[in-house]
Amino acid sequence: MNTPKTRIPRISTKQARQYVLRHEEFNSGTSGKGTYSLYARWHTLGPDELHRLYVVYSYGTHFPIYIFDPKAECWYGNKDKYSPTTSRHQSATKPFSDIVWLDRNDMSLLAVYGFMQMMVLKVDKGVMGSNETYSLPAVWWRGKAV
Repeated sequence: MNTPKTRIPRISTKQARQYVLRHEEFNSGTSGKGTYSLYARWHTLGPDELHRLYVVYSYGTHFPIYIFDPKAECWYGNKDKYSPTTSRHQSATKPFSDIVWLDRNDMSLLAVYGFMQMMVLKVDKGVMGSNETYSLPAVWWRGKAV
């Protein structure tokens, strides 16, 4: 986790996978709006600040491409396509691990709320179809996830 005094490194896209594998924050490239086209941040969930997610974004928070949940010891990936550049970002940062694939909407919910709260929201709002299923990471069944 970077403190306010720690500068987030600017790296090349080719270096990004190594940062992703170490769960380190980074900035890479720039978009026309003066922001970074590929970057990763740690996000804290909930008021207790005990649960954090590592999120890799392509061109903004509207398109998280990978999320790591250290409590569940699980990677989530965005199965949707957006642009040729985002596809290159997805290839350049893909973790060498099993990945639970979700669509862009679920990835956005996951990045903000975490897995369990995302599921509660989907059920409460009736947006989860009766034929929709999710594969929980195996570690959840071993009692590691809270």
